[in-house]
Amino acid sequence: MEFGVCYREATIHEQGRYGRKHVWDWQEGCLWRPERYKVAAFDPLNPGQGKNYQASPPSQSASNSALLEALIPAVAAAVAKSMHGNSPAAPANIDPKDWDAFLQFKAWQKSAEASKEVVAALNEPDPTAGTNALTTSLDPDDDDRSAWEAEAERKGIQVDKRWGLKRLKAEVEKAA
Repeated sequence: MEFGVCYREATIHEQGRYGRKHVWDWQEGCLWRPERYKVAAFDPLNPGQGKNYQASPPSQSASNSALLEALIPAVAAAVAKSMHGNSPAAPANIDPKDWDAFLQFKAWQKSAEASKEVVAALNEPDPTAGTNALTTSLDPDDDDRSAWEAEAERKGIQVDKRWGLKRLKAEVEKAA
C-alpha cells in the first residue's frame, strides 16, 4: 500500500472481463505500472553509452552527380573567360553586353557537352561486375520484353507467349 499498489475485490464488470474475483490496482499518481515507461527513440546524433551508430555512406553516383553539378559553372566561367580573351571583337552592329552574353552561352554549351561525356563515362556499367540482360539494357528505347525474356531463359523459366510483361516480370523475380 505504501507504493500505491493494492489487491482489491473486482467489480462486476472486471469479473466479467477478466474472470477474476480480485485484481491488482494502482492508486492515482503511482509509479508502479505493468507496462514499461515510454522510452525516447534512439537519436543517431546523440547515441549515448554503448551504442555504435554508423551512418550509411552516400551513394557514389549521387556524390559524382553533385560534384559535376558544382563543377559545370566553374568550367563555364573558365571557358567564357578564355573565349572572351581569344575571341574576335564584337561586330559593330551588336551591343558589347549582348556579345558577352552570347560568348557565355557558347561557353556554357561547350562545358555542358564536356560534362555529358564525363557523366556518360561514369555511368557506363562495369564490365567486371556480374551483369545480366536486365542490367545491360540501359537504353530506354530497348524492348523491355526481350530483356525479360532473355533473363527468364537464362534462369530456365519456360515462357508462355500469352504472358504479359507484368506476369513475365513476376515469374522472373519469383525465380530469383
